[in-house]
Amino acid sequence: MVETISRTKDWPFNPTDKYIKRFNTHIEPIHQHIKCLDKKIEPKDKNLEAFTDQIKQIYQAIDTKTWKIIGAIGLIVLLGKPIE
Repeated sequence: MVETISRTKDWPFNPTDKYIKRFNTHIEPIHQHIKCLDKKIEPKDKNLEAFTDQIKQIYQAIDTKTWKIIGAIGLIVLLGKPIE
């Protein structure tokens, strides 16, 4: 159930109960529609998170291999200089 609006002294105007009930009846279907949309979006959000995790793992693997290759080339260059 949606939180209903009630009259409080914080409001700049003093709406009647009739106005409040009418407003709440208009808000309830909108709230239900938003809940339905949330249910549809939630699985897609989980799929996106899984996809993002896979991309991070691929990036880390490539990044690690790249630094290993750069290190190996540097080591070959350093070891090759004394031989000359």
